Amino acid sequence: MKLRLLADHPVLNFINTIDPREGPHRVEYLSGFADLVDWARHGGILTGRNARKIAVEGKYNLRDATRAFKRAIELREALYTIFVNVAARRPAPSDAMAQLVGAHRDALAHGAFVRTGDRFQWVLPATPDFVRWRIAEDAIELLQSTKLNRVKRCPGSGDCGWLFFDTSKNATRRWCSMEGCGNRAKLRRFLRRQKRPAPDSRPAAPTPPIRPHAPSAPR
Repeated sequence: MKLRLLADHPVLNFINTIDPREGPHRVEYLSGFADLVDWARHGGILTGRNARKIAVEGKYNLRDATRAFKRAIELREALYTIFVNVAARRPAPSDAMAQLVGAHRDALAHGAFVRTGDRFQWVLPATPDFVRWRIAEDAIELLQSTKLNRVKRCPGSGDCGWLFFDTSKNATRRWCSMEGCGNRAKLRRFLRRQKRPAPDSRPAAPTPPIRPHAPSAPR
């Protein structure tokens, strides 16, 4: 998986598996269940061991894997709708929120607390739906965060639309990537300045002196 992880949050990186998010020439990076597992390992959602286990289960249970992939993509699109509205300070659509809540409830129904040493750990089973469940949990956590206003949408060249979590000190990050969209924006501004007509270098003509009005001639 060569897709760069620029969003600084797993949920937003998952949303950004279409590049660009807006515009006519979009590339879909998740075309099947194997791609989903590959991305989840690349994005730190799955450990190597669980990734291998889920990949093998997907091969032997193709029907379950296909259904799990379809649900994951549906969740991804619901999350995009939710967080692009969050970034614009608009209410999230109720149908998209219902999609997320349903996935989260499904995760709660299948997960379990497992004791590890002196504490308990919440664990999801390594099944084809693991990625969807984990992303749903992370999305719910992000929506409850006190830093939700740091979710932003990259303006790019008008057709990027990637979402990212602004981790800068003063929350001044504007682009998904300064090396990509940021530099392209700088280049466009430079080219616009170059196209402007050069100012006239000839010296300006002297302004004639202002003379007082001559007295009116007698009638």
